[in-house]
Amino acid sequence: MGATAIVMGGSLAGLSAARALAERCERVVVLERDELPQAAVDRAGLPQGRHIHAMLERGRQELERLFPGFDAFVRMHGALELNFGTDFAVLRQTAWQRRLPYRLRGLFLSRPLVDAAARTLLSAHPNVTVRPRAEVVGLVMRDDPPGVAGV
Repeated sequence: MGATAIVMGGSLAGLSAARALAERCERVVVLERDELPQAAVDRAGLPQGRHIHAMLERGRQELERLFPGFDAFVRMHGALELNFGTDFAVLRQTAWQRRLPYRLRGLFLSRPLVDAAARTLLSAHPNVTVRPRAEVVGLVMRDDPPGVAGV
């Protein structure tokens, strides 16, 4: 694709894009406006960072594919695997739903833990650099060939 790719944003979407680009570019730079904590703690620029997140199996598989070791990392740092049929009480319109085991399982974890796992595992790629406190204020355009030359 090219020598250098720039990704704007260091949350999960940006980190995932950077990981995918790491296989195709010589260098990938992730620019994040906020300070990025080393631990799985809340930060102002992280949407819904204080909510518990349920990650379904397919999302978990894709994050494991992009970031090998993701599942082990989040479990080691407190993520729980729960069965949607037995580990929840569900009140329907007229009564409590009977608890039965489902094949559907999910990981329950915080959004900061998801991002911390992705950031930590992405750091194993020597061609990826994450730059915190780097606010993008505009794009630098080029005429020939038309496109973005930088930020």
